[in-house]
Amino acid sequence: MKKKLAMLLAATMLVTLFTGCGAGGKEDKGELNLYTWDGMFPQEILDGFEKETGIRINYSNFDYDEDMLAKLEETKGGDYDLVIADDYIIELAIQEGLVQKLDTSRISSYDNLNPVFMSQFYDPQNEYTVPYGAGIPLIVYDPGLTDVKITGYEDLWNPELENNVALTANYRVIDGITLKTMGESFNTEDLDVIRAAGDKLLTLAPNIRVINDNNTQDYLISGEVAAAFLYTSQVSTALQARPDLEVVYPKEGLGFGIMAGFVPAKAPNADAAYAFLDYINQPENAAKCFEYIGYYCTNKAAEEYISEDMKKMIVLPEDAAEVDGLPADVTVLRQPVENIYLVSTSVMDLLLHLDALDSVAFSGTKAEGWYLPEVKQAMEEGKIAYAGKYSAPDYEQILAAGCRLAIENTMILHTPEVKEQLEHFGIPVLVERSSYESDPLARMEWIKLYGILLGREEQAEQVFSAQETAVQPILSQEPTGKSCAFFSLTTNNLATVRKGSDYVARMIEMAGGSYVFADLTDNGNSLATMNLPLEDFYAGAKDADVLIYNSAIEGMIASVSQLTERFPLLNEFKAVQNGQVWCTTQSLFQQSMELADLIVDMNRVFTKGTPAASTLKFLTHVD
Repeated sequence: MKKKLAMLLAATMLVTLFTGCGAGGKEDKGELNLYTWDGMFPQEILDGFEKETGIRINYSNFDYDEDMLAKLEETKGGDYDLVIADDYIIELAIQEGLVQKLDTSRISSYDNLNPVFMSQFYDPQNEYTVPYGAGIPLIVYDPGLTDVKITGYEDLWNPELENNVALTANYRVIDGITLKTMGESFNTEDLDVIRAAGDKLLTLAPNIRVINDNNTQDYLISGEVAAAFLYTSQVSTALQARPDLEVVYPKEGLGFGIMAGFVPAKAPNADAAYAFLDYINQPENAAKCFEYIGYYCTNKAAEEYISEDMKKMIVLPEDAAEVDGLPADVTVLRQPVENIYLVSTSVMDLLLHLDALDSVAFSGTKAEGWYLPEVKQAMEEGKIAYAGKYSAPDYEQILAAGCRLAIENTMILHTPEVKEQLEHFGIPVLVERSSYESDPLARMEWIKLYGILLGREEQAEQVFSAQETAVQPILSQEPTGKSCAFFSLTTNNLATVRKGSDYVARMIEMAGGSYVFADLTDNGNSLATMNLPLEDFYAGAKDADVLIYNSAIEGMIASVSQLTERFPLLNEFKAVQNGQVWCTTQSLFQQSMELADLIVDMNRVFTKGTPAASTLKFLTHVD
C-alpha cells in the first residue's frame, strides 16, 4: 500500500490546483473567461469570488497543454482572460508573444507568493506569471492485474504490460521519463539524445492503452489498465478510491514541475483576471485551494491556515533516488525513520502494533508514566531514554543520538520555540493530530501514516483492517436503547465529561448506546472535555442506564463507595442502584489501537447487562 496516507505524506504536501464553474453574485461586474484543466478549484472558491466581486466565471477547460497553446495562437491571445497551464508550455507562449506582462500592483496579495516557486526557467524575471501549484508525477500500478514488480520507468516497457499502461498527456514529461531510463537528464538539450529518446519512446507504443491528461487515474481505478503514470493529484485520487494500489518512486529519479497563471496578450477583461489572481492568493483562499487538490502550496502566507499534516514533508523509500528541484523548505524523510523522539504517547501503541518499538530512541514520558508494559520495560532496560517532556527536551542528548524525527502532540503548539529549535537543529517535527478526529476508526487509521514512515505499509493496513472488521457486526445492529455517562471526578469536586463531539461519545453510539451529554458541544475552547459542577452532572446523568468511570484521568476505583463518599448523590443514580457502574483501565488513552475492543466491551455491557469479566478487555465491573 503506498495508499491514501502514503500520498498524504508523500504528498504531506504535494499539490495545489484549481477548478470549476460559478453561480451568480452581486451586481453584474462583467465576466472572467478562465481557461485551464478540469477540476482545478474548490467550488466554494469560485462561488466566493463571484459573490464578492460580482464577476461571473466562464470556465473552459483543455485536455492538453498543446491544445491550449494552439487555441491562443489561433486567437492571438484574445479569447481568454486568465490561463493556468504547465511551465514548459508557458515558456513557449511567452516566446510567441501570447502573454502580457503582469502589473503586480493590481494584485494586492502578490507578496504572499513563495519565492521558492518563482524566478523559474519559463519566467526568470517574474514578469508574466503567478505560480499556482507544483508536484511530482509518479507511477501507480495494480498488483492484482500484473505480475510485473514495477520499480521504475523502465518497467513500463515490460512486454507483459502490453496494452495495459495509461500515461498523462504531457509529452514533455513522457519524454523526460524516457530520458531517465537512458541515464540522461530530464532537461537535456542535446538533440541527438532527444532523438534517441524519441526512438525509444516509440517502442513503448504496444504497451500504451490510453494517453489522457484529465482523470487518467480513472482507467486505473476501473481496472482498464494495470499501470499508470500520473500527476500527484491523480495519484491521491486513485489511492483514495483504491487503497490496494501500489505507488512507485521510480529508481531512476523523480521529476518536479510548476503550474502557473498568466494573462493572455489580448485578454478581453484583464481586470477580471487580476481580481481573480488577487482573490485566490489571499491566504485563507490559497489554503483552501491547496488542501482541495494536494500539490505544493505556492503561497507562503497560506501556511498558517493549512493543517499541520498537510505541510511540507515527503517520505521516500530508503533506496529511492533523490528528488530533483525540490524547494529548500521541503523536508525529505527516508524509510524507515529511526531514532525517533516520541512525545505523543498515543503514537506508541501504533508503533507497538507495527513491531517498531526499536525505532524509538527517546520518550517524552518517564518509565513510570507508561501503562504499556513493553514500553515501560524498554525504558527500564535503557533501550529507550527519557529526553525531557515536550516543553523542555534535552537537545544535547537528542542531537548526540542522531535523532531523525520528533513526533509531538498538539501541546507543542503552546511552546513554538521548542519546535523551532528542534527544526533549527535539523530534526523534523511531526505534530500528531489524531486527537482532532471525532471518529475512533479515523483515529486508528493514523497507523497508516506511521506505516509509511517506517516502511511497514502493508502491516499497518492489516492492523487497521482487523480493528475495522471487529466493529462491523456491531455497527449493523439496532441501537440498544441504553443511555450512558462517561466521566471522572476531580479532586476539587467537579465531574469531567466528554463533549458530544468527542470520539468517546461516538464510541458509545457505535456500541449501540446513547451518550447523555451529547448536547455538550462547545464551551469556548477546543478541549474534548468539560468540567461540570456535580449538580449539573446529577441532572444530566442520574437516569443513565450505565456509568463508565474514566480511570485514565483520576486513577482506578475499587468500589462504588469510593465515589459515593465524595458524591453522595450518586446513590440516587439509576445505574448505581442497578449495579451498572464500570471502570476503564488506566491504559485507555495509551492503548490507542484497541478502541475497537472498547466499543465491543461497551456493546456487551449494553446488551448483556453484566457480562463475564473474562469477555472484557477495557471495562471492569465496580460493585
